Amino acid sequence: MFPLFLGGAELSFYELARGLSEQGHQVLMIGEWSPNAGSLREYLTDNPEKTFEWQTRSEDIGGVTTPTLLRLFIQLHAQMATAHTFLSDFTNFFQDELASFEPQVVCTHLEGSAEVVEFCNFYQKPVLHFVRDSFHSPNFYVLRESEAKKRPTACIANSRFLSESLQKKFDVDSSVLYPIIDAPTPKMKRNARGPQPRVMFSNPAKVKGGELMFEVAGQLPEVQFVLVPGWGADVKACWHQLPNVEIHKWPVLDMQDLYRTVDLVVVPTQEEEAFGRVAIEAQHAGVPVAASRHSGFEEALGESAILVEDFQNPDAWRDTIRGLLESRQSLEELAHLGRKNIRRFNRRSIIGQFEHILESVA
Repeated sequence: MFPLFLGGAELSFYELARGLSEQGHQVLMIGEWSPNAGSLREYLTDNPEKTFEWQTRSEDIGGVTTPTLLRLFIQLHAQMATAHTFLSDFTNFFQDELASFEPQVVCTHLEGSAEVVEFCNFYQKPVLHFVRDSFHSPNFYVLRESEAKKRPTACIANSRFLSESLQKKFDVDSSVLYPIIDAPTPKMKRNARGPQPRVMFSNPAKVKGGELMFEVAGQLPEVQFVLVPGWGADVKACWHQLPNVEIHKWPVLDMQDLYRTVDLVVVPTQEEEAFGRVAIEAQHAGVPVAASRHSGFEEALGESAILVEDFQNPDAWRDTIRGLLESRQSLEELAHLGRKNIRRFNRRSIIGQFEHILESVA
């Protein structure tokens, strides 16, 4: 969960919790400490003016002082708290927090969701299960279960495409709730860029088009590629050998600043993409987008981006990128369409929909 792990699903969960908190609801987020969280903790420690305030309780284990509980209070208009645990017995930790907080509804996603669902059913707590991608198998464990005690009260998908897919694959009904992505400020300042055009690509995993985009970057030496790692994974050594690739350290907490340094964002996902949050984030920053024409991209982007038909072909991506960068007018038109498109994903509307879903299961 964000901020201890930075991914689209984690950030979407956080934005929903934050939105509820701002509406006056009490929200508690609970998660296990990720081994990739050290850099985030260091960042927040070094930037105390940011949103987060850390409180740690430690205990002595085998002569070593080990943090066993980390509370993270989000400084918002209303109360929202986050509890993280190092404890190996997460169930006991979760049970204690559940008894103390007494929630009306529990929400879960990704790893550990099956255990949370069964635990909440035992204690007769309504539980909403979120599915936000087609890649991670933990999303689907609870959807395959036949026993009532192992199934969630209700399911939420982040696109109509994914909702229809869940119905087809698992015979599961789900509500559709888009991620929160606020409308941009009217005149968002773009950072200064050099003479070389800059193209951003996030998460070089194979499923996200990493191998394909590596080939494209080699074919376009005149273009500076900005590579942002994803899911905490290391970037393969071959990327470091390309002189026209700028690799950023994961996690990048302020993506908006980075978006404003590039001319184009490409999202060449090769398998089904439930929504494609990075594409909408780029449009939020006024950056034009090119993405694969399939699955959730067509729903999220429509005609506001270039959708590549032959998305498995590196030559198609090379030609698309080169053609767009050679036409400043095309880039500006896409940026304008993107700004109009992201108005569909505003905070107030989505939080209102989520409140309605919560009330229906509470």
